[in-house]
Amino acid sequence: MSGNGQSVDAFTAEAINGTYPLLPEERKWGLKAIITIMLTSGLASWSYVIGGYVSYYLNAFMGSIAMCAGSLVGMMLVIFAGVPSSVRYGIDIITASKLSFGTRGYGIPLVAQFFSIVGWNTVLMVLLGQAIGSGLYMAGVIDAEAKDGVARIASVVGVFLIWLLLKNGATGIQNASKYLSVLIVILAFAVFFFVVKQYGLEGIRTAEPSYADPDLKINYVLGFEILVGSVASWWAYIGGLTRMTGNPKHAMWPAAFCLGLATGLVSLIGLYTALVTGSPYPTDYLLTLAEGDVGFTTATTIFAIVALLFLILASIGITVVGTYSGALGLKQLGAIKNMGWMKTCLIVLGPTAVISGGFPSWFSDNSGVFFALLGMSMGPLCGVMIADYLILRKQNINLKALYSESRGSDYYFFGGVNPASIIGFLAGIATYLSMLNPITYEYHLLFEYLSATLPATIVAGAVYILVTKLAVAPRGLGGF
Repeated sequence: MSGNGQSVDAFTAEAINGTYPLLPEERKWGLKAIITIMLTSGLASWSYVIGGYVSYYLNAFMGSIAMCAGSLVGMMLVIFAGVPSSVRYGIDIITASKLSFGTRGYGIPLVAQFFSIVGWNTVLMVLLGQAIGSGLYMAGVIDAEAKDGVARIASVVGVFLIWLLLKNGATGIQNASKYLSVLIVILAFAVFFFVVKQYGLEGIRTAEPSYADPDLKINYVLGFEILVGSVASWWAYIGGLTRMTGNPKHAMWPAAFCLGLATGLVSLIGLYTALVTGSPYPTDYLLTLAEGDVGFTTATTIFAIVALLFLILASIGITVVGTYSGALGLKQLGAIKNMGWMKTCLIVLGPTAVISGGFPSWFSDNSGVFFALLGMSMGPLCGVMIADYLILRKQNINLKALYSESRGSDYYFFGGVNPASIIGFLAGIATYLSMLNPITYEYHLLFEYLSATLPATIVAGAVYILVTKLAVAPRGLGGF
């Protein structure tokens, strides 16, 4: 028992599913657990949609290069911004953001994390619903008119099942990933094999993008940018995963390859499929197979149904991880801090249930805008946090002050808010908008040479350092 009568187990539970930093003995995930969890996450079915959008601009060869490069670059930003602090101190990404944004200013990264996770959860639950609706249609259980309604209901039911899986917090994630990762890998290879079998390598190689710009350089940078921005959104998830291990090697390399590169590689299947079918959605392709447009057979239908099962499994795994990370972030808020774990998870999952059940087509039609907004927000956040923790603080922090909102706290800054982070963040967004319009994808200035997320990240970090050295650190604020 502790001094105030609360059991050690209760403190451990609060650390794992709440705001406290994890002690070394509380970090139960070894290398195998980290790999399986990150691989299950990295093979998420949203990757197909990402690859499908790249197919609008690039063919198979150029798209493969741009997407692999973009996924690794985007993941490096996330790793530098979130992994060192979470592994060293056992804290989640929102707690870490207080170092740069302040003990009250962390609301900005919290909002960014919440909307990123809700957005990705919605992409996944829409795909899950479509997979179930299409599978039942292929099996002859429902007719074509009922497919959309069944998909909406299935999405909401899927949200409820994921909520149940989160009952055990981090333990629930580890247990679910243990069984999902192997199946997802096998079925991913099966989907790729079937695409090649149906269309041939030559058919994939010669397929042309549908909305390509006459300038190949612009198309390449657009494909690269979509992957950098999308993969940079792992920022919202990373701290909730890597805080569960105390070994940097167990966090960084799995993050780079099982999250970053895996997202890029699975996106390639979406790219190749979309190039030959014209649709960025895997359910459309599999439904086409079963309807006989590319040679109907019983075996083809069985395969399509099994592949839809893969989409369902891939959607479940990462939605569990995302909701866990989002709930950890919300636990920072005073009104939610003492709320029960399952109620907090419900707040994260609620918007997804509403959108995927009520407005799935609207959300799917605007997925490209969502991808761009991720780069616009996540890049500057990464830039500010990299500049703060790695460059200015050199990885040394006052952990006790991180949990204090008193005026004398190192991270209280000006009324709990660090203006340097706000200015840096806004400068990064302005840089992004000066190069790419996230709504229309109209490009400006040096976009064709620099992309948008990368310069936004660099500018945000540079401005943060400049303002900190000129206006914050000289006043003895921030614990620098």
